[in-house]
Amino acid sequence: MALRLAAERPRQLRFLRSRLPSLQDAEDAWQDAAVKFLQHADALGAAERPQVWMGVSLRRLVVDRYRRAAAQRRTLEALAVQPPSETTDTGEDLVAPGDCLKAALGELKPEYRQILAETYLDERPLKAVALHHDLTANNAAVRLHRARNALRQAMAEKCRSCPLADCWAKARAEGLRTPHRASRSDARAA
Repeated sequence: MALRLAAERPRQLRFLRSRLPSLQDAEDAWQDAAVKFLQHADALGAAERPQVWMGVSLRRLVVDRYRRAAAQRRTLEALAVQPPSETTDTGEDLVAPGDCLKAALGELKPEYRQILAETYLDERPLKAVALHHDLTANNAAVRLHRARNALRQAMAEKCRSCPLADCWAKARAEGLRTPHRASRSDARAA
């Protein structure tokens, strides 16, 4: 595989250089592609036409790089357009964005706190969380659903007086409306 990569490198670098802004970007992209090729060496070796597989992978890599660059550019443009915040010292203590989330989590039932923490913070699959707590997958999914609703309600009550207009905790609580992808697939598998 290493010999095949070495043989293909000049051609692939020409391809990348013609599509990326600089030689350094092309080199970086080729390094990323080489790692991917080595990780999938068995599939690449079994492929009928490995050069075609590598070419498709390189095209996707170029598209992904342009998408990431465009997203970064849009973010920077949006930040540049935002007016500077006019903060005056009014004596009010501003609440840190995570404080209202922590306070809302503290008001939940312990089993709700625990399933939210294990599923979202520890990023454990719902099925594993269910096994850990001797629950069925369906029961764990129901508990997680109820925990998200309880957290959303607690956040709505806590954050009414939040001085931060774009509070991270509010946005995170709103994001909990859609179930965690892992929990959705685990619940279906059970």
